[in-house]
Amino acid sequence: MDQTIFKKRLKLLLALVIVLILLWIGFIIYDNSTFRLVGTNPISSAVNTASPAFDINFSKNVSSSQLSLSSTPNIISSYRVIGKSIDITLITPLNSGTTYTLSVKNIYDTGGKQLANLQFTFDPKYVAPNQITQSQQNQVLEQQSSGATTQGPSYTGTGGLINNGVSTQQIQDYEQAIASFAQSKSLTLTLININQSSIIPEPLNTYSDGSFGINFSVTLNNNLTYNAKIHCVGLNQAELYLYDTSSGAQIFDSGLVGSA
Repeated sequence: MDQTIFKKRLKLLLALVIVLILLWIGFIIYDNSTFRLVGTNPISSAVNTASPAFDINFSKNVSSSQLSLSSTPNIISSYRVIGKSIDITLITPLNSGTTYTLSVKNIYDTGGKQLANLQFTFDPKYVAPNQITQSQQNQVLEQQSSGATTQGPSYTGTGGLINNGVSTQQIQDYEQAIASFAQSKSLTLTLININQSSIIPEPLNTYSDGSFGINFSVTLNNNLTYNAKIHCVGLNQAELYLYDTSSGAQIFDSGLVGSA
């Protein structure tokens, strides 16, 4: 190869390397100097009814002095600014079929640079509290270690009802009925657990209208146990009955919950 041609190609190669290095340095400078949204955890499309938190991550440390958060409907239990993140504790369980909008305003970094207002919209998908992902479990543990808590109770064991034909909407009807019972008894709920081994579907064709019932045992806050029956009508409605475990007497009837 001609030495002149070789030297020209070597110079071009060196020039290309220098350009790439300069571009890389420029990107690093831009990345470190620009205040921008990096992402959220979970992403909006992955929010489910049991999601304990929604974290918003930025490229630089966030100032909390003027920060303003709101949501429609209200699902914000609390929030805190930690370095480059806004960690939001949600009021769970969320409702599937409901569209939530989370707004963040007056976003400044600690150097005074302002970011445009942000808005996140999500439609949670139903997930039983005992089926949340490892990442969400870690978020719960982090909240507990920091003293943050969600205002909503945890419902466990509902997967057994779903396996016997109860729809996700009817699970929400069940949770609403339990909340109504708790309110009538002035109870503050933290944990509602269905005993999986107690789930017994009623015989088919018990009801002429095609509805069906499932009997089970439910424990509230680890110390109040009731026999229960959920009567499911269609795919969107359910009625919950609670019975005293000793006498068998009915102590609660939610009436039909949900829209036809």
